[in-house]
Amino acid sequence: MAEELVRLDEETFGDWTERRRHQTLFCGVISASCAESAPIEALLQDLHATGSSRVAVATIDADKSPALAKRYEVEAFPEVLIFRDGQLATRLVPRC
Repeated sequence: MAEELVRLDEETFGDWTERRRHQTLFCGVISASCAESAPIEALLQDLHATGSSRVAVATIDADKSPALAKRYEVEAFPEVLIFRDGQLATRLVPRC
């Protein structure tokens, strides 16, 4: 059985991303109030389950960590932040 996705918050985000700076990081910013968050979280879980050493996958609950979502200017949920070399490289914002 695949491990659960890592759930990041303001306390864990910096250390988690720093330790994985040589991987491509996919961080899904989700909200329980947004129905579209569930399929994105499932997609991220599938990516995580591949077990690739080249990528790391986590989620950020914007309801519990609003300052972290604000830091990356997340205005709509869900949104996937993609980091390379420790820096935000791009973001994916699914459209309905």
